[in-house]
Amino acid sequence: MTDLPFLRSSGAVGRHLGEVDWEATPLGPPEKWPRELVSVVRTVLHSRFSMWMAWGPELTFFCNDAYRRDTLGQKYPWALGRPAREVWSEIWPDIGPRIEHVLQTGDATWDEALLLFLQRSGFREESYHTFSYSPLWDDEDRVAGMLCVVTEDTDRVIGERHLRTLSDLGAALTGVRTQDEVAAAAAASLERDQRSLPFSLLWLLEDGVPRLAGSSGVPAGSPLLASHELWPLDAVRGGRAVTVEGLDDLVPDLPSGAWDEPSRAARCVPFREADGTAVGFLVAGLNPVRPVEERYTAFVDLVAGQVAAGLSRAAAYEAERHRAERLAEIDRAKTAFFTNVSHEFRTPLTLLLGPAQDALRDRDHALNAEQRSRMELISRNGLRLLTLVNDLLDFSRLESGRLSARFEPVDLAAETRELAEAFADAVARAGLELVVDCTPADQPVWLDRELWAKVVLNLLSNALKFTAEGSITVTVRPAGDAVELVVSDTGIGIARADQQRVFERFARVEGVAARTHEGSGIGLALVGELVALHGGSVGLDSEPGRGSAFTVRLPYGSAHLPAALVAEQPSAARAAAERATAYVAEAGRWQSRRSGADAAGRPGSRVLVVEDNADMRDYVVGLLQHDYAVEWAADGEAGLALALESPPDLVLSDVMMPRLDGFGLLAALRADERTADVPVVLLSARAGEEATVEGLDAGADDYLVKPFAAPELLARVRANLELDSVRRAAAEQARAAAAAAQEAAAREHRIADELQASLLPARSFEPDHLEVATYYRAGVEGTQVGGDWYDVIELGAGRTALVLGDVMGRGVRAAAVMGQLRTAIRAYARLDLPPADLLELLDGVVRDLGEDQIVTCVYAVYDPGEQSLVYANAGHLPPLLVLPGGEVQQLPGVNGPPLGAGRPGMREQRLAVPADARLLLYTDGLVEHRDSDLDDGISRLTAVLAEAVRGRGTVDGLPELVVHAMLPDGPDDDVALLLARVSAAADATPVAALHVEPADTAVSTARSFAARQLSGWGVGAGTTADVVLLTSELVTNAIVHGQPPVQLRLRRTPSHVVLEVRDSAAYYPRLLRPTTEDEHGRGMQLVSLLASHWGTRPTPGGKAVWCLVPLGG
Repeated sequence: MTDLPFLRSSGAVGRHLGEVDWEATPLGPPEKWPRELVSVVRTVLHSRFSMWMAWGPELTFFCNDAYRRDTLGQKYPWALGRPAREVWSEIWPDIGPRIEHVLQTGDATWDEALLLFLQRSGFREESYHTFSYSPLWDDEDRVAGMLCVVTEDTDRVIGERHLRTLSDLGAALTGVRTQDEVAAAAAASLERDQRSLPFSLLWLLEDGVPRLAGSSGVPAGSPLLASHELWPLDAVRGGRAVTVEGLDDLVPDLPSGAWDEPSRAARCVPFREADGTAVGFLVAGLNPVRPVEERYTAFVDLVAGQVAAGLSRAAAYEAERHRAERLAEIDRAKTAFFTNVSHEFRTPLTLLLGPAQDALRDRDHALNAEQRSRMELISRNGLRLLTLVNDLLDFSRLESGRLSARFEPVDLAAETRELAEAFADAVARAGLELVVDCTPADQPVWLDRELWAKVVLNLLSNALKFTAEGSITVTVRPAGDAVELVVSDTGIGIARADQQRVFERFARVEGVAARTHEGSGIGLALVGELVALHGGSVGLDSEPGRGSAFTVRLPYGSAHLPAALVAEQPSAARAAAERATAYVAEAGRWQSRRSGADAAGRPGSRVLVVEDNADMRDYVVGLLQHDYAVEWAADGEAGLALALESPPDLVLSDVMMPRLDGFGLLAALRADERTADVPVVLLSARAGEEATVEGLDAGADDYLVKPFAAPELLARVRANLELDSVRRAAAEQARAAAAAAQEAAAREHRIADELQASLLPARSFEPDHLEVATYYRAGVEGTQVGGDWYDVIELGAGRTALVLGDVMGRGVRAAAVMGQLRTAIRAYARLDLPPADLLELLDGVVRDLGEDQIVTCVYAVYDPGEQSLVYANAGHLPPLLVLPGGEVQQLPGVNGPPLGAGRPGMREQRLAVPADARLLLYTDGLVEHRDSDLDDGISRLTAVLAEAVRGRGTVDGLPELVVHAMLPDGPDDDVALLLARVSAAADATPVAALHVEPADTAVSTARSFAARQLSGWGVGAGTTADVVLLTSELVTNAIVHGQPPVQLRLRRTPSHVVLEVRDSAAYYPRLLRPTTEDEHGRGMQLVSLLASHWGTRPTPGGKAVWCLVPLGG
């Protein structure tokens, strides 16, 4: 091993160079290398740029760490010290001549992104390198070697190639309309990059079965084209991409693409739609001279993603094309249907209109006023239906090219003025101004006068329908080689998005304010068709809220018209007033008045009729006015205003109306408490079960389809009014019964509260340094007494037991068990047992009460002398502790089993409780609800408690505040709370302690300590003498009969001095008052005489004897 300093300090390659057997190379040991070789090796090793070099007659190979990392691969460290021809034998035909040139001429070479096939990863690998070969000189100025400085460009070159392929693919798929065309275009694009993808197959799934839609790089007859069984279809259908390895073992003669060896693997990637469904998949042959790594498979996935996007666009286009074809077919079907029906209508219409008009003209048999009104109604609506039939027939003839037209020279201004003036009466009755400005042209316009009348009258009718105030203007003016008709209004206008649709057949703009909602949706479409028939054009300029202007442009002359239809002389035509009769009659019924009342209405039930068609409205009002007081409205908005101002007994409403339709009116009535219960009957021309179901689902009480018979309408109205009367009477009875039940429940609830309160202790507690507030409330769902309880027990020496429990169940049994347990706990508390021991005893009591009885309970003891809390929990909810800073904590989980479960395992925990801390004990009725998790309830209680105590220095009223915040509607179950606060005075209470060492002077030391402390606290001489005497007795007793260590503790409260002597002897429960046996000795007699209370209690390390001495003189 060579030990040269410059090798040791030159990284991993330097260390491995030191391990080469240089004796076996032409260079010999490094110690004998020429200075020039050492210098250049050192330079190469310390460079951070990728370099390799060759030196000597065999061109011995050296490199640095960067070259090892970037290029050498598996040949490291084998390559070090070997001839360069061996190291790069696979590419020597490419690089050998370049190196020889450098050695012979001393001139450097330069290559940029040169393709080299390296064997560095266990296979022949495509790679690209930019490098320079430079000469290395020895001390005799001869070329002794070569230095190569190199940058590997493989990632850059391949990345650019992939990016170019993706870009070309995206361009190829732009504008492609069908999925098969997408597959073909993609395959043609991928054919151009057989380096990245030697071959590709594009399969489309049709009903789950693959169909080959395109391929690239695969010769005809290849097994790859014959079957899809090679590919993992289950994975593809599931949306997963899979790489298939070892493909060359399955398929002979696989395509090789641009390489001289075939692919060995392929990647199958599904074409996924937005919802993840696979619509096909790509099989991409993988480059045999590149590793199958993440960057490469990501590129293949991107290719598949672009194809999938193209397929989605094509599918959307095809769907839209099919939709347009279906719509066109539906449009043609509508026209054909209406044409056929229209032909059938003409005969009965003739037989309706003829007799009706004959009756109106017959002076010999004059009709009375009521019959004349009915006949005029028949005639008006018959003419309206005839106009619609004629329009539909015109459409049919236009579509089939059979519309009979006769184009003749006409004075367009005069013709149009006459038609407009025929409409003047209807415009004036609507409260609008009609402005006619028709300038005569200097030459005639060829047109069909009957068809032109349809154009003008439809435009005027449309303007009147959608104009509530202002004016309608009709203008005819020359416009170069044409003449223009402009019909403008100051109406509602049309939104830009709807302007193209108004000329489509059967199109309607929804939700606009109009004089009526009626109309077939073909008027403006017919205008467009008729104008086009005249060789003209129609345009629209409109702005919502400002109005609309329709402009019809007709060229002069007749050259643009079919010669066979052109007449040189005008013919006689019907008068404009006659041609406008049906249009004017219909428009005249579009009243400006939006609501009213029947003056002849009868007293009794009030019915509101909401209908935009004046004839239908008058007819229905006439039917109802004999039995009811009737009000009417011409649209949904006006009807809603009337109903809310004075709710009627029933609403009878049309469905299709302007401003607010029948369903909108129904929803608004149901949403307002004033009209929510008013019965609503809908009238609609939409027949069929679905329409009826839709109306009833929307909340209507009844649904009547037009046409209907008068008796049927009257029967429906009467039945719904009677049903509503029955419903109202039943609702009133139910309200009265509910009120009575609520009052009874409230009364029983008050009784339950009072009874439970009698079972619980008085709520006035004054423990030492502890404020306590309690709360109990029976659940609102039941009026029985329950098993929730709380208690506060004074244990002596200032200590207080806080108890809260919950007996499972309700009623008298639960209350009885609760009472027994309270008594038992108070009895056990007199023994001053640890909390866990007390709950173990209580468990036995519960089991004796019955096998099915379960109780949860928390028992906690607060010691003001130590400012500590010791507690045990038998299956109850965790107590909450509020620290002085306001933070709320759940006390650590020391839950034992519930009482009555019969399982041992009660545990207890001790924790420090500072002054101003608050402790909350509560039962599950406060936090447990049907619709939420118990933990969520405790978390919410934690937040409520933190907010409730903020800024409050007392616990008075806090339990009520917490319960109201948690249960604003009252509790569903019994609730008991106990909230205790350590008073701020606890920190100021004088406390002193002395560890009594066993010695002859122990008692005197204890006496002196007690006298000194009491004197310092300002205790009177009499009390001090009593305490000192008791100290002497109790310390003596502990030393003689107890076990060390012994501790003396003194504490002064506002009313007592608390004296306690502790030792390590075992604790045996002792009653708080001495028995005769206890007082057999002088010491106990003295304690009984001097102390107001005394007793014993367990301590963590043994027992304690305590006594209270009242403060005196």
